[in-house]
Amino acid sequence: MRDIVVSKRYAFALYGSLKSLEDKNRVIEDFQKLKYCLDASPELSKIVKNPVIKKSDKLKAMEAISATLSLSKEVKDFLLLLVNKNRLSLFAGIYDALIQLYNDEMGVTEADLVVASALNENLYKEIESTLSKVTGKKIILNVKVDANIIGGFCAKVKSSLYDASIKGQLNKLSEKMLEV
Repeated sequence: MRDIVVSKRYAFALYGSLKSLEDKNRVIEDFQKLKYCLDASPELSKIVKNPVIKKSDKLKAMEAISATLSLSKEVKDFLLLLVNKNRLSLFAGIYDALIQLYNDEMGVTEADLVVASALNENLYKEIESTLSKVTGKKIILNVKVDANIIGGFCAKVKSSLYDASIKGQLNKLSEKMLEV
């Protein structure tokens, strides 16, 4: 819990220091590149998360990564600050909080969509459009395929769950039958 609060504070401080939309877009893009690299490289993830690795080694690694990925000065300086404050392990939480701040400002929200099998692009767009009308925000879908829901879909937008799955309907029917 404490890590979440600290991550949000770091994200808020970084985001608040960015003046223009161009700066914000560049920093978000850099964070996405770095997150992709961390997700793709278990060795790099270990450097970030392992508290035993020396600070000097982490600083060298962040310098090299910043140069390789052509990260902006703001992001590079921020990463070095995290290393110096022994907070680099909070990168994932800071990333999540930063994306949330950006999406809130842009009027965008993410929705987790679970489908029984992959759908065609038109159905995704229709679901996205419907959720957008319900929430009043632009929706970005995070799609997951789970055959256990049998058919239909489940969509979670922030704390709201929209269950249009066959499994969900069968569960509701079963509960009603047990009440009788």
